[in-house]
Amino acid sequence: MENPVEQEHNAEEYEHRLVAFIDILGFSNLVNKSNDDPTYFQKLLEALKVIQHNVKHNEKKQDKENSSIEMVQFSDSIVISRPYNSTTDFNVFIMNLNWIQKRLAEIGILVRGGVSAGRLYHKGTIAFGPAFISAYRIESELADFPRIVIDPQIMNYKVTPINEKIDDTKDLMGFHSFDGNRNPIILKDSDDLYFVNYLYGMYEEEEISNKLETSVLEELKTLDPNTLHGIKVIRKLKWTLNYIKSSPWHQ
Repeated sequence: MENPVEQEHNAEEYEHRLVAFIDILGFSNLVNKSNDDPTYFQKLLEALKVIQHNVKHNEKKQDKENSSIEMVQFSDSIVISRPYNSTTDFNVFIMNLNWIQKRLAEIGILVRGGVSAGRLYHKGTIAFGPAFISAYRIESELADFPRIVIDPQIMNYKVTPINEKIDDTKDLMGFHSFDGNRNPIILKDSDDLYFVNYLYGMYEEEEISNKLETSVLEELKTLDPNTLHGIKVIRKLKWTLNYIKSSPWHQ
């Protein structure tokens, strides 16, 4: 008779999932500054509590609704995934990322990330597969600025929901290009990459936008434009300012 543990092990396999790999920008710098300045300690603690809230919320949601959302946070990185069965899954996934970015932006913390889809194993703290590697590479090689970039393979329908006809997916994914759509949940950047529009929404965004702008302007004053580090961070912060100014909430 086959061992029950072996049966369970044999049942494990890749699933078709959406996955995001997210990096908290300036995390090491915050840790170093928090050693001497309680302001930075509180900011770092708030950021980790935001992430913990999402992890705990998804654990409860999973138990209550038999959901298959998975999320894990380690050091300055977050990995979150869910099955990719329909375009609705994609929309819900983007809104979850939207919430994380929004809450962190509110306390002046920016993130960079990549979203991909495909074959992935993700249970608890274990996550691996081609989709994971793709999301990581998009974060590290394409995102460049404080944005969560969506895999062009998803936006070009090369990777689609597993339980949806391609024509339905194309119709449903068209939300981002509707004429008159003032504030879509994803935006197309000047380099033709789509990213999560975390200043999307019907409330709070104006306040968050203003808080983030103030935080970015203050950070810019502390940077030396004659150093490599300063130049790199200034580029990221100026991109963020342009993004804030492009939102309907900017005053």
